[in-house]
Amino acid sequence: TPVEVVQPVLEEVEVVTLLAINPGWTGQKFIPSTRDRIQKAISLISQSGKDILLCVDGGITKENAAEVARMGADIVVSGSAIFDGKDPQGNVKFILNSLRTN
Repeated sequence: TPVEVVQPVLEEVEVVTLLAINPGWTGQKFIPSTRDRIQKAISLISQSGKDILLCVDGGITKENAAEVARMGADIVVSGSAIFDGKDPQGNVKFILNSLRTN
């Protein structure tokens, strides 16, 4: 869905969520074109003059969470990177640490 579809409702929302994978199942890879969509969303939010959070959901990994935050996401949603494997708590700590240090 083009990011521009949110423009008419920006006066009504507190959060814009971008899906960074194709809908359907967990564990998919981050779609690279999401980077451009993040920049477009940031621009639209900025032009609105409202205090709107940007959330990116899907394809968030331990390797890219900090990058997505640096691009401007206020919220990153990760399921597979946390719950895949044997140490969900350790995975959360790793992601939080990478977000804090970057």
